[in-house]
Amino acid sequence: MFVIVLNGPWTVKRLGSTNTREFIPMSAAKSVVATRLTIRRGLGEAEAALYVGLGATKFSSLVRDGRMPRPRIIDGRRIWDVDDIDAAFRELPVEGEIAHGKNPWHEDE
Repeated sequence: MFVIVLNGPWTVKRLGSTNTREFIPMSAAKSVVATRLTIRRGLGEAEAALYVGLGATKFSSLVRDGRMPRPRIIDGRRIWDVDDIDAAFRELPVEGEIAHGKNPWHEDE
């Protein structure tokens, strides 16, 4: 399956090698593109947790204790910036090494 974007608010979806065509709204086309998009700047909480290899509960705990960044807010929606997550992840201690430096996401330090 592939998606061809035409002028206007509709797309044509061609299924496999058949000539079957179906008109779908652009919002549906965006969801198809989003599933194929490997890199995004902003992530929801579950995606942010998965990004660092954790479950949502543990990630939420790390946000509360300052080891992971707090989210950005877009119209009431909580979105984590991957650059912030990357920076916080690099500050986590490495097994076998003494932790040094200050974690920028922890306000109490």
